[in-house]
Amino acid sequence: MEFLVSCFLCLLLFMCVYVLVQVCSSITSTRSRASSSKLPPGPRRIPILGNLLDLGDKPHKSLAELAKTHGPIMSLKLGNLFSVVISSAAMAREILQTNDLIFSNRTIVDAIRARQHHELGMPWIPVSPLWRNLRKQPSLEDSPTIFKAGADVEVCGFTVPNDAQLLINIWAIHRDPSIGEMPNCFMPGRFLGSAIDVKGRDFELIPFGAGGRICPGLPLA
Repeated sequence: MEFLVSCFLCLLLFMCVYVLVQVCSSITSTRSRASSSKLPPGPRRIPILGNLLDLGDKPHKSLAELAKTHGPIMSLKLGNLFSVVISSAAMAREILQTNDLIFSNRTIVDAIRARQHHELGMPWIPVSPLWRNLRKQPSLEDSPTIFKAGADVEVCGFTVPNDAQLLINIWAIHRDPSIGEMPNCFMPGRFLGSAIDVKGRDFELIPFGAGGRICPGLPLA
């Protein structure tokens, strides 16, 4: 019995130390970033979890609501991942066209890195001649669409730090009321006579994505 109590106390002590280290690391990282650059605005974060509780069960809608308060480019902390969320066509153009090369690499999760797929798998390797060749090969399923910054870059006056995870909220972009009336209603006729291009040139409507990671099957659509 005493052995079990000792094990439990050791485990509890370890968890307390781990939580304390994570909190201190998060505070230090946030202060250093804030002091060295102007980060995009964002909602208030809580220790360890960051903004995970702000996502809810429908993250795309929650992020769209947050964008109404914090703007079309905002920063979140999802656990230990610093993330930048884009919610307007103008900002999407800055990311996917103006700074295309910097934001073309994908976020690599630990499970992928452990098996070295980030060095061999087409969806994960950096943009290069090898990647351009492999992306022409057929795939059985869609590749993840979460990208990251390849370097510190300034976007519309805000600094997006290196390795920041990038989320393009296409749901919010396509439902921007400034682009069309009643964006939440199913109205196919709204596109009749419209000059908006869906092939990645006009960012008000990007069903196939845009930039270097645009859907390779676009010519077949």
